[in-house]
Amino acid sequence: MLPPPLNDPELFEAGPSQGYILASGRVNAGKRRHLLLEALALAPGVRLIVAGPPDTPDDAERLRSLVGRHGIEDRVRLDLRFLPRAELARLVTGAQAVAYLPFDEDSPGYVTMEACQAHKPVVTVTDSGGVLDLVIDGVTGWVCAPDPEALATALAEASDGEQICIARGAAGYDALRRLNLNWSATIDRLLA
Repeated sequence: MLPPPLNDPELFEAGPSQGYILASGRVNAGKRRHLLLEALALAPGVRLIVAGPPDTPDDAERLRSLVGRHGIEDRVRLDLRFLPRAELARLVTGAQAVAYLPFDEDSPGYVTMEACQAHKPVVTVTDSGGVLDLVIDGVTGWVCAPDPEALATALAEASDGEQICIARGAAGYDALRRLNLNWSATIDRLLA
């Protein structure tokens, strides 16, 4: 499979952290934002922004319900809508790290590529599929078991480890460059 290149890579710049973990992209059961919220309840002090359009109203309501049930309203911002690329890029640029937990994704995923382009490490889980082509535990981010306890530990380490995030984010950027996922190279591969 030939993964698609990142659109608008110039928007996703390295920038200083504003102290939050970002979970961007579509919101649905397969992207497992619910698991992220359950982990956040076990990681005091971690701030999270969930930004992206829900596939259904039930997907949005499930997240709102979990935030209330776990009493984490003061540490979570749910921005459940389609974000313009420039606004999304600003959120990625300001993140300490990006969390992306899809189940068995078939490619690295735009969320992962956006994070790597912006020099941000990625927190993911062991069954996320193609995401693991870019996210290497201890090198370009955190890879943990898909359970709230393990994920809470990874989120806390990312939230508290600014220098670790800077180093892993730089390694993620380098890993993305090595994949050579750009339109020119993609067109050459398709025509070959």
